[in-house]
Amino acid sequence: MSGAPDPYSNPRRLILDVKQNNHLFVTYTRFAYGNMSFEADPLNPLLDEVAEERISGEIPLVNDILRIVHDYFGHTCEGLGFRSEGEYNAWRCHLAMYSKLARRAMTMEMWAQNCWINYWPFWRSNRNASVEKTIFPPQKLGLLLEWVSEDAVDNKCVE
Repeated sequence: MSGAPDPYSNPRRLILDVKQNNHLFVTYTRFAYGNMSFEADPLNPLLDEVAEERISGEIPLVNDILRIVHDYFGHTCEGLGFRSEGEYNAWRCHLAMYSKLARRAMTMEMWAQNCWINYWPFWRSNRNASVEKTIFPPQKLGLLLEWVSEDAVDNKCVE
């Protein structure tokens, strides 16, 4: 859906849409880039186009596909919310899905972003903010230390 506001009045409606209709609205990265205007960055592989795919006629970015996979497998399969605990539990669900290296990259994108949004530096204003009023961190690339993603696996947080 090109630039339209979030079609779900609350996160539970997203989960119900998937469960009842096998459908998920997508707000493209190009139109929902946190608090910054979108600019393609050739150094960021999340912003590469997935030229062979189409979603409602649009060519998605890698980040769009990542968000779809995250919402579907991290939130709707388990019925997890989209606040801090739900994002943390979705991250834990993803640990079982990916290779060791992919877990490190996913942890940077999912877990570190959740920590920034919900615990620092704007946690007070983000705590009950709507999506439109949430202050998001800038996009980042990197890998956290291996133990950050592997400790949860090694300690049987993930089956």
